[in-house]
Amino acid sequence: MLEHAARARFMPAALLRRGWRAGEDTLALLASLPQDLSRLLRAARRGKLEIHVDVPRLARVSNRLDRAASRLTIGILVAALVIGSSIVMTVSGGPTLLGLPLFGLLGFGGAVVGGVWLVLSAWKSSRGSDDGA
Repeated sequence: MLEHAARARFMPAALLRRGWRAGEDTLALLASLPQDLSRLLRAARRGKLEIHVDVPRLARVSNRLDRAASRLTIGILVAALVIGSSIVMTVSGGPTLLGLPLFGLLGFGGAVVGGVWLVLSAWKSSRGSDDGA
């Protein structure tokens, strides 16, 4: 049965039919080529030529890069809050809470929140759920 199907497929008449169809398709393509090229050149001259490229992996890499940049930014802000709060803690005056400068404590609180967010975000992405920013 398999041999019969193979013979039928590669018989000269079948090969000729497939070759004829391929030739017709090629001729149709060649016949429409001048009109297509003319349309393409007109669009290019008017500045209306657009090329759309869809690369699915590129979108995934872009998303990961965006998340990494977001985490890096938060990390820099956390470091700046720690340094700034440390400086504020050494300055006397201003409002205090429990004898410590209030603005310094608020800065450290913001740094803790940002640091916890970074740790949780990194932990979630290492477990495979890349939903975080």
